[in-house]
Amino acid sequence: MNKKLVFMIGLLAVFLFIGGQALAASVDVYGEGAYTDTNFVVYIYADINDSNIYSFGVKLTYNPDQLTVVSAEKNTDVWFMGDSPENSYPYMNPDTNTPGEVIIIGGKLKTSEPTAGVGGTRVLLGKVTFTRNNTEEITGLSLTFAKSGKYKNFVTNDETPRILDDEPDGVAFGNIEIHEHGDANGDGTIDIRDLRTLRQAIGSTNNPPWIDCNADSTIDIRDLRCLRQKI
Repeated sequence: MNKKLVFMIGLLAVFLFIGGQALAASVDVYGEGAYTDTNFVVYIYADINDSNIYSFGVKLTYNPDQLTVVSAEKNTDVWFMGDSPENSYPYMNPDTNTPGEVIIIGGKLKTSEPTAGVGGTRVLLGKVTFTRNNTEEITGLSLTFAKSGKYKNFVTNDETPRILDDEPDGVAFGNIEIHEHGDANGDGTIDIRDLRTLRQAIGSTNNPPWIDCNADSTIDIRDLRCLRQKI
C-alpha cells in the first residue's frame, strides 16, 4: 500500500478515535437491562458530552408477546421543575398506553438555576419494569426519539438553544445490553469469576444492574450469598 495512503488512514484514525473510543455524539442514549425468570428491568441512560440539556424524550420499543409493562418511572431526582425534587410539579408522566412501546419525557427547570440544564455521563433518564410472559430470550428492544415532527426531544441550554434532534451528530441511540441478575462481569455465564467482580462492587453505586444478584437495588453481602447459590 502507498505510504502516503497509510499515513492518511492513520491520521484519520486519530481523529475518529480518542483513547480507543469512537468520538461521541452530543448526547449518547443507551440502556442496561437485567432479568430473572419472571422479571425484567431496563435502565435508560444518557452521556451528555457537549452542552447541558434542558430536556429529553425517548421511546423504548419492546415485544409485547414477551413482556408486559408493570411500571415506568422518570428519574425525578435529576429531571424536575421547581425548587427541588421534593418541591416540584409533575411534568408528562411516562406513557405506557400503547402495547410495544414506552415513552419517557423529562425536563429540568430549577427555580434557583433556571438555565443550568443537565450534564454529565451515565445520567439516568428513567427505568421500565416488566414481567416476562415466557422464558424465551428477550428480543426486539430498541431506543429512539419519543416523538417526531414538530416536537423537540433534546434541547441544549446554550445562549441560543440548539435542537439536537436536527443535528447529524446531535443524539445517538445505542443498544440495550442485557444480562441475568448475578452475571456480574456480563460475560453471559454465571460462575466463580463473577464473585470477583461482585466483591469489587460491594459498597459502590451506579453499577450495571446485573451485578445486583438478588435484584434489591443494593450491592452488599446478600448478593454474595445469592451468587454462591447460583454457581
